[in-house]
Amino acid sequence: MSSTIQIKRRTTGSSGAPAAGLEGELALNFAAGAAKTPELWAHGGTALGWLRVNPDVTVSVGTANLTGGTPGSPTGIGAAWTGLGTKPTGSIIIAKFAGTAYVLTGAGSADGDWTALGAATSFATNAEVLAGTDTSKALNPGNLRSATANLPSGGAGPVAGDADKLVRLTAQGRVADAFIPKLTGSAADALIVKTGTATNAFLTPAALASRLVAAPDATPANDASKIALLDATGKIPAGFLPVGGLTFSGTVDLTAAYAAPTPAPKNGQFYSVSKTGTIDASWKANLANAALTTVTQGDYLVWDAAASKFHHIANAVDMTAYVPLAGTANMTGSVAWAGAAANKAGSTIIDGKGGTIDNIAIDGGAY
Repeated sequence: MSSTIQIKRRTTGSSGAPAAGLEGELALNFAAGAAKTPELWAHGGTALGWLRVNPDVTVSVGTANLTGGTPGSPTGIGAAWTGLGTKPTGSIIIAKFAGTAYVLTGAGSADGDWTALGAATSFATNAEVLAGTDTSKALNPGNLRSATANLPSGGAGPVAGDADKLVRLTAQGRVADAFIPKLTGSAADALIVKTGTATNAFLTPAALASRLVAAPDATPANDASKIALLDATGKIPAGFLPVGGLTFSGTVDLTAAYAAPTPAPKNGQFYSVSKTGTIDASWKANLANAALTTVTQGDYLVWDAAASKFHHIANAVDMTAYVPLAGTANMTGSVAWAGAAANKAGSTIIDGKGGTIDNIAIDGGAY
């Protein structure tokens, strides 16, 4: 045999070994047909003849379904193969064991004689998705959706089965109202709002409105602890403010039957009399001066809270009895301070010529 391998032959046109050859020779055969693979042959001497160096690959697959086992574990696959009655034969043997496909790499009687080709995908259950502790299970759209909710599964009320679920937004891109926590406890009544002591009551518009006042009540005690609303000018109405001095509060007619002012007057509030005339008898009990019989338009009534009476203040002067002097008149004589002697210290003397000061003596000194 030569130590140098050379191509001695080249055949064409058909597949198969050359007709004759010598040990060590190589032959390249291009068989007819575009789909054919070129054949490389080597001569192995008299005993072996021509041998195909690049034979076509053929795979014979034998399959077996081995029972038993734990999903994801190959433990026991060797015993299952040994106990299999009719074993498949072939170049490649694949067995399915506990849901996983294995390829035979050895005799098969030991677990290590098998190599896993890939386990069947194990998907997490709804409970496992919610628990979130498993690290080996796969997630798919189905079990992901089972862990979400558009609305509570119990309808309007919460249920334990919704715990730890994810909330899907509504068509408006918002969380459904049913998932929003509602107020608990009872509605606060007016008394609770006033005292402010309850911690488990919620406020309603009605309860709040009962504590709001726009104008003073006729009985001031009824407004205690209430909240005053601002008026149209954005200020607290004057009726709610304490009176620190005279406060004009309107007009009253004493010639008509008594009508208590509204709101009830406070100390220091005063009213203007709107009509001149005789005081009506029903007013007598409300006046500090019960003997008063007439009033004049423009007079004042001031309320005294301690006595619960109106004090009358005459604010109009009747000048009809006074008649101005007619014509002209000259003053005659002198005008001097009472008890003062003429031209004496401490006296001022005005003559009768229209008021010209003739002499003033101050502290004995003449000027």
